Amino acid sequence: MGSGCQTSVMTEVSRRSFLGRAGVAAGGVAVGGASLGLLAGCTDSPEPTGGGPRVPTLNPKSWTSVREQFALRTDRMHFSAWGLASPARSVRDAIAEHRQALDEDSYAALGRETELEGAAVNAAARYLRTDYGQIALTDSVEDQKPFELGCDVLVSGAHKWLFGPRGTGIIWAKPTAWARITPTIPSFDQEALGSHIRGVEPKFLTPGGANSPGGFKAFEHRWALTQAFEFMTAIGPDRVADYTHDQAEQLMTGLDTIEGV
Repeated sequence: MGSGCQTSVMTEVSRRSFLGRAGVAAGGVAVGGASLGLLAGCTDSPEPTGGGPRVPTLNPKSWTSVREQFALRTDRMHFSAWGLASPARSVRDAIAEHRQALDEDSYAALGRETELEGAAVNAAARYLRTDYGQIALTDSVEDQKPFELGCDVLVSGAHKWLFGPRGTGIIWAKPTAWARITPTIPSFDQEALGSHIRGVEPKFLTPGGANSPGGFKAFEHRWALTQAFEFMTAIGPDRVADYTHDQAEQLMTGLDTIEGV
């Protein structure tokens, strides 16, 4: 995971800044309109993609274009992204590309693991405006409770608010918090593995690298996190937050008109 391409910026993650970048919540819905919170399928939009018609290139300034990136059925109202969100076209394409590479030559594909996981961590660090070394990749995790102002540790699944690959997640922690955490699963980080084989203490192992569990996983999903972060970054975290707020208000207004609700 120790890619040479690293981002080092501010390391504070606040409730406000993260929620803005997370689209406020993954459960936004709408009455009579489409919500970015569950992004597609709530309005008349193009037929489902993903093996079907060609999806237009993303125009991040257009919510219609954003909705067109998702393969959701258009004859249903989709309010279930709190469970598993549908990934955008760029994420689906990345998953398919990595899966094909693994099927055709797993040895060669895994030879890029350090590069690809490093890219995913770097994308997460840019999105959260934090340091590359403070991010760990995990399997799916659900706890989004530490979003408190000045939080010490942030644990989040990436298949909801990020519309990322299923079964993926990230952990961020302050340096003081990482110092108190002991990994329970050996890391496959190249620095960690190399040091273990040589029987020496690692010199350049980051907290994130040390706490990213090793093992053989659905690599195509982990590696496609890069595209998931890039997709949300292109739209703009603040625009996502504002749009989700608008849709939530529309929902509440609509519910107020329904007797018994």
